[in-house]
Amino acid sequence: MRGEKLKKQLKVDINPQILKECLYHSSYLNEIRRGSQHFELQKAHIHIGMLIYHLVLASLIAKEETTNHKVLAEKLVQYKDEILVRFYDENQLNEFLYIGKGELNYRKDRYLEHGYILFYQIYNQVGFKGLGKIISPLYKSSKKVEKQIDYKSALQEYIQQLKLNQDTIIYETLKEEGLQHERQFTVKVTANGFHGVGTANSKKKAQQKAAQNWFENSMVSILKEKNKPVQHAKKQNLVMTKNRETELRQVYKKLKLSTNDIALKEFDICFTHKSFANEKKLNTMDRPSFFAWIGAIVLPFLIGEYILGDFQERANGKYSRLMELTGSLVSKKHLSSCLPESIYHSFRIPKKSDLSAPALRADFVQSLIGAMFIHNLFQQKKELFKNTTAFIQDFIISTFGETSTSVDYRSHLQILTQALGMQVTAKLVTTGPSHQSEHEVEVSTFFQNGGKHLVGTGKASAKKQGVNLACREIIQKMNTLYHLNHQNLELPNKPLWNDTLAQLIYCAVNNRNSQKFLEALGGLCLQLWSLENAMNIVTHLYRRDLKSELIMLLMKWEILYSREMVEKCITPLPDDAKVVIRNKWQEANKKREQWKTEHLVNENDGEDDFFLLLEELEFKPIKNQNSIIGKIGIIEPQVGDEFEDDDGISDMLDFVPIPE
Repeated sequence: MRGEKLKKQLKVDINPQILKECLYHSSYLNEIRRGSQHFELQKAHIHIGMLIYHLVLASLIAKEETTNHKVLAEKLVQYKDEILVRFYDENQLNEFLYIGKGELNYRKDRYLEHGYILFYQIYNQVGFKGLGKIISPLYKSSKKVEKQIDYKSALQEYIQQLKLNQDTIIYETLKEEGLQHERQFTVKVTANGFHGVGTANSKKKAQQKAAQNWFENSMVSILKEKNKPVQHAKKQNLVMTKNRETELRQVYKKLKLSTNDIALKEFDICFTHKSFANEKKLNTMDRPSFFAWIGAIVLPFLIGEYILGDFQERANGKYSRLMELTGSLVSKKHLSSCLPESIYHSFRIPKKSDLSAPALRADFVQSLIGAMFIHNLFQQKKELFKNTTAFIQDFIISTFGETSTSVDYRSHLQILTQALGMQVTAKLVTTGPSHQSEHEVEVSTFFQNGGKHLVGTGKASAKKQGVNLACREIIQKMNTLYHLNHQNLELPNKPLWNDTLAQLIYCAVNNRNSQKFLEALGGLCLQLWSLENAMNIVTHLYRRDLKSELIMLLMKWEILYSREMVEKCITPLPDDAKVVIRNKWQEANKKREQWKTEHLVNENDGEDDFFLLLEELEFKPIKNQNSIIGKIGIIEPQVGDEFEDDDGISDMLDFVPIPE
C-alpha cells in the first residue's frame, strides 16, 4: 500500500515494491532479519543516489544560471540540502518509512538518506530526465530564495587583496560536544590579527559563522568588495585551423571517440589549458574548469554504477570496498597515467614541462568526461551515459589493477591495525634539494603491549607516496607471515603473535571489511574449498592452542560445504586431539540448533545469523571501530560525508624525523 501511494504521489512509472524497499530503515531491516548484504547495498545506494542527485541539480544550475565552476559549486552547496529537505517534507516521507521498534524511541525528524535512495531508484526506472522533472520544480522555487553570503570565501578573498598568504587564515576546532547525532562544533578563525568564533552542528557551518564573526570583530565591510563592478577584458574566440583539426581527429581515434561523443570545438577546449587561454586572451579560459568540475561528479557516479552491476564480485558485497575502489580509480595518481602518453603532445600549454604534473593530467581526464556528458545532455541523447561509460571502462577501469601504485595501501593497513588494536607510527628522512627532494618513510606497527610488530619502508618524491609504499611492504609481510595455507608457517609460535592470529581469524569471519583479513590469512577456505589447505589450517591452529578458533572455522566450513568434507581435514591431528575436537564441535552444533530453535531461525537464515550465534557460544566477534590510527590514518568516508578538496588533505602526516 505504501509503495502504491508513494508512486501516485511522485507521479513516476516505477514498481511500487522498489519504492517500498527504498523506505526500509536499517533498524527495520535488522528487525525483519535481512542479511548484512542488504545493509551494505543500502549504503551503496545512498552514495550513488547522492551523486546522481548532485549531477541533476548541477545540470539545472548550469542551464539556468552559470557555468562558472566556482559559482556553480557555491550554488550547489546553497541549494542541495534545502531541496532534499523540501522533497522529503512535501512528499511526507516520514509517513512512508518502515522504522524498527528500537529506533522509535530515538526517532529523528527526518531520515534524509532515504531521499538519496529514492533518487537512485527513480533514476534507474525513469532515467536522468525523469529524475530531473522531480527536482526541477524544487530547484526553481529555491532559486527565488536570496543567496546567503559565503563568509569563508569572502575572508579568503579579503586576505588575497591584502596580498597575504592564504596560510595566515587559521581555523581551529575549540570543542565538540553533544550526542553523536546532535554534535555541536565550536570553531575559531584567526586572520590578520583578528579572531572570530562560531558554533554550529557541523564544522563547515561553524567555520562560516566564525568567518562571519571575524568580519564583525574586524569591522571590515564585506559588501564593498562584493558590489564593485567587474570590468572584463575583451576576449578572442578560439580559432580552429585546418592543421589543428587534422591533429585532433587523430587524437579522437586514439581515445576511441568521435564528434558524436564530443564536438570538435569542446574537444579542442579540453586540450587547451587555462594558462594558455589566458596568455592568448581566449574566451574559453573557464570552460575546461567547468567540464572538469562536472566530470568530477560523473566519474565516481559511473564507477559506482559499474561496481554495483556486480556488487558481490567487484566489491565483495561491501560498501567500504566500493568506496575504496572508487577512491583509487578517481585518484590523481591513476587518472594521470590512464590515457595514452602520445595524446598529450596535442595539449596546448605555455610550459610543456608542466604536462608531467599528475593534477593537471587528472583534471584533463575529468574535463573530457564532463565535456562528453554536457554534449550528450544538450543534444538530448536518450542514452546519456553510454559513450562516457565505454570511455571510462576502456581507459580508467581496464587500466587499473590491484598492483597499481594508485591502490590506497595506507587505508588497507588502517583497516587491519584498527581491528587488531595496534598502534602505527611513521618516521621521515628527506634528502636532496627542495625541488628534487626524496622522502624515505619508515612505518612501524606495534602490538597492544607496545612491542614492535612489523616495519615497512618506502622511498618516493612525495611523502604521501612514500607512506603508501611503506604500508604496502607491511601488508606484504603480513600476507606472508599469517598465510595459514602454507605447510610451514613462518609466524613465531609465541603468545603475542598467536593472539594477533586469533584476532585476524575473528575479523575474517565477522568484520565488515573481511576481505582484507582473508587476504592476510590466505582465504581460510571460506571462498574456495581445498582439503590440503584446510588440513594445514587445522594443524597450525591446533599446534598454537587456538582451539576456539579451530571449532569456529569447522562450524563455518560445515555451513558452507558439508560435514563429510570437513571431517577429513582433522585427520592429521593426533587421535586423542581428534576426540576432543569432535566432542567440542558436536557440542557447539547442539548449541547452534538450540539457538536457532529459540530464535525461530529457519534453515535458510543460518548463514546470516551465524555471527549472532558466535556470541552465544562465547566466540566474541571483533566489533568495527572507527578511530584514527597513530598519526597516519584516515577515517573512511561514512554515509552523508561530503568530499573535501584534495588539496586540503595533501599533507596530513605528522612525521617524526629519523635520528641520524
